[in-house]
Amino acid sequence: MCLVPVILSGGIGSRLWPYSRPDFPKPFIALPGCGESLFDQTISRVLHLPNIDKFLVVSNEKYSHLVKQAEFKLGVEGRSLNIWEPEAKNTAAAIAVAAKVAIEQIGKDSILLVLPADHSIKRIDKFKDAVFQATKFAEDNQLVTFGIKPTRVETGYGLSLIHISEPTRPEPIS
Repeated sequence: MCLVPVILSGGIGSRLWPYSRPDFPKPFIALPGCGESLFDQTISRVLHLPNIDKFLVVSNEKYSHLVKQAEFKLGVEGRSLNIWEPEAKNTAAAIAVAAKVAIEQIGKDSILLVLPADHSIKRIDKFKDAVFQATKFAEDNQLVTFGIKPTRVETGYGLSLIHISEPTRPEPIS
């Protein structure tokens, strides 16, 4: 089986304002103290993984120049298969098209490692270990997700508080 990193970088630049803008979204900004963009850091993480020949980048076509610029700077042109979205369709659609391209151009036995390009991961050794462990499960046809244990409710990151009440019987309509 072949591990294929998929870097998602098609956001619309609505977060991290005023730095992030629709024409220059968060993944491509060099944040203070980092020296390189989150997109650059994501590619570097991919390059630290063993046996990675190719990787996929899914991005909005209006960011193609930013993706190509980063790939040139990091010396990885030709190692990535770039998928340009004509318009944003969110994460599920980006992963679906990446899976289709991986099957067609890399092989049916591909295992996708989906990596948002706006994450900062300091411990590369821990990241590599987690990917190695996850790959074992994925080879057994299991879906694996990474995350951090939440410490509070934060609706902006997918964890929501739901109030559940006792079911009630509807009143008959007369």
